[in-house]
Amino acid sequence: MEILQHHNDELQMVFHDTKNHYTAISSFDNIEDVRAYISKIYPELEEKNTIRISNNKILDLIISKYIVACRNKHISFDYEVKTANLDYIDDTELSMILNNVLDNAMEAADISKDRCIEFSLRHINNMDVLSVVNSCDNPPRHHNGKLFTTKFDTSNHGFGSRIIEKYVKKNNGKYEWFYDDAQRRFHLTILFQKNIKSDAL
Repeated sequence: MEILQHHNDELQMVFHDTKNHYTAISSFDNIEDVRAYISKIYPELEEKNTIRISNNKILDLIISKYIVACRNKHISFDYEVKTANLDYIDDTELSMILNNVLDNAMEAADISKDRCIEFSLRHINNMDVLSVVNSCDNPPRHHNGKLFTTKFDTSNHGFGSRIIEKYVKKNNGKYEWFYDDAQRRFHLTILFQKNIKSDAL
């Protein structure tokens, strides 16, 4: 609902701005002035078009959600989606994975000095590689590779990592992470491989 409200507000502002742009353009006497004006306003309009990132609607919606959420928290959110969109993963399961991954990243970035998140999804060597890197001033708590919550109320928190692992495993994925002490960055990588079912019986 928060994302939809944000995009509704954006559309209302675009509509309002467009009326003003039409008024301005109609006042120009020559085509060169019109072209110069359009070239100036086009990047601004293009910047608002954040919902069409891939051909996977749920992936686009989730990325758009965190673009909005990070902007509101003044966290830099860089994303790159190339040659993969995870459309073979059930929408609800993909939502559980990505929302928990990015919630954790945003929570750590929000209390870090650098306040940044990098999200990328690429198809490499028959694998879809999902990578999330976020600023994180303190190393995460863990035991034998299992992450623990840093929150005081451990009985009601710390489920995010377990949910991620559950649905990654369900989709035959591999989940790994490491912490870069020098850069103070938490790196999470998930590898997926689309199952190719033979039609031959």
